[in-house]
Amino acid sequence: MLVTFLDIDGVLNTGNYMEYQWIQNGRTHKGITRPFDYNFDPKCMKNFKHFLKVTDSKIVVSSTWRMGYMPPVDEQWLVLMENLKTIGADERFIGITPIIKHKRGKEIQYWLEHTEHDVENFVIIDDDAFDIVEEFPDKIAKCKFKTGFTNSVKKKALKIIGF
Repeated sequence: MLVTFLDIDGVLNTGNYMEYQWIQNGRTHKGITRPFDYNFDPKCMKNFKHFLKVTDSKIVVSSTWRMGYMPPVDEQWLVLMENLKTIGADERFIGITPIIKHKRGKEIQYWLEHTEHDVENFVIIDDDAFDIVEEFPDKIAKCKFKTGFTNSVKKKALKIIGF
């Protein structure tokens, strides 16, 4: 099985698209800590859909958005799943990484060591890899927060996972 460890903010939920939606809704982002009434960046979603189609990869959420999965499931998690559902990616979700003192590299490593899934290869798609690079320097397809999962990042992710 191929696995994609997926961050959300800066990957599918980009800074540029969040700002665009805030302006469209007649608001600014100033003073809003976390608005959950928006969609993810359509360009990034299209690229991610294509990536999943090519790789048939399963998704493990490594983003802080995974905290919304903890009972009781919160609005943030529901927004995440609604967005993933628009591209059929909700059906590829197989889990979340554990929370280990905000060291995502360690969390991914723990998930890989304790999963019941037979992981053949994996890629980490993230915009902020400072706490991952030590464990997995060659497994990161790094995005930019403003632009997210672009075609060039998709090409790198495909190469990392073996395509």
